[in-house]
Amino acid sequence: MLTLKQYDIPTDEKTKLEVHLGCSNGWTFWLTNLKAMLEHGIVLNETEIDLCDNKLAGWEFVNI
Repeated sequence: MLTLKQYDIPTDEKTKLEVHLGCSNGWTFWLTNLKAMLEHGIVLNETEIDLCDNKLAGWEFVNI
């Protein structure tokens, strides 16, 4: 069993919504990725596309 806790989240309504939406998607993917790695030895994140020049890549793509 794994417990994930995230701390120091701002409490204003706008940020709470943005953090909830962004982090729930991100953590869901990375925990799935961790399970795939531990159980099957595979990595699910994108390794072939270079998104370094895309300033919004971290917000738009979970799997980089």
